[in-house]
Amino acid sequence: MILDLYGVLVDPDETKRQYRRRLAAILRRDYGGDEGEWARAYDAAHGASTVAVSRRGSVTNDYDASLRAADELWLDTLFRAVLRRRPDGEARVIVGRLEEEVFNGLDASYPGTVGLLAELEGMGVELCVATGARLAQARQALRAGGLHRHVHSILSAEMAGSRKSDDAFWSQAFSSLRRSPPDCVVVDDKVDYLAPAARAGAYAVWLHRHGMSWNSPRFKLAATLEGLQGLPAFLRRVGV
Repeated sequence: MILDLYGVLVDPDETKRQYRRRLAAILRRDYGGDEGEWARAYDAAHGASTVAVSRRGSVTNDYDASLRAADELWLDTLFRAVLRRRPDGEARVIVGRLEEEVFNGLDASYPGTVGLLAELEGMGVELCVATGARLAQARQALRAGGLHRHVHSILSAEMAGSRKSDDAFWSQAFSSLRRSPPDCVVVDDKVDYLAPAARAGAYAVWLHRHGMSWNSPRFKLAATLEGLQGLPAFLRRVGV
């Protein structure tokens, strides 16, 4: 079973709240200034880099270049908003150092997730995580919540050099797991990421959490669930 990280195992909104608070405290400690000012600068940097990556992704397939551009823009926007200058050094190195400290012990996993993963593992299910997050960040997020004990491998867009919405990502994912797509269940809260996995022949399970309003998929889903608790019953029904 291949599970998404943010939106399936870990709450992205809670992650952002904790990240924002922690980052502001670290930056005040290391560079001075006011935590509130750093927090507002983070909001601006996060918004700018997210939009830039989305626009760049529509015109280029160079995922690594998109990450580098996002790091540069994020760092430049963040520091110029407070210090009117950015620190010297390679953006990816500086961002990586900051994220390593921010994510150390940051637990935003959904309640009950550890127990559910343990149950699936007890059923003999091999659990993997597929994420668009950086590999180091994903490892820290899983470890903070104790989820890492039940996850056998992580498939990251950073490693694959392609996005989860790309066929190439899933082709590489199934190959690295040495599994054929019909033997795999892919669980995600975003239909754009499920579509290529479904095209390849995997069971696509849409986790449609209460209150979320993503567009309905235009392909056949194996199941639509409102929570992870429905996965054991689904597996027993389809016999994967």
